[in-house]
Amino acid sequence: MIEITGYPKAVFIRCPNCETVQAAEIHFYIEDPFPSYVHECSCGYFILESEWEEIEIDSSSEAKYEPA
Repeated sequence: MIEITGYPKAVFIRCPNCETVQAAEIHFYIEDPFPSYVHECSCGYFILESEWEEIEIDSSSEAKYEPA
């Protein structure tokens, strides 16, 4: 699968199940009509596009992006 330029995008999201803020990736492949918003939380919950809540992390925060 070939990914569109600029993807994957690294973002921080909040899990609606356990409220944990964590790193996630948005993927967009040439074969797909739109980007993919699916992430498995560390609590085991699958976060889908309808529940996707991106969180802004400022530079003073200790949070860091580490791909799963």
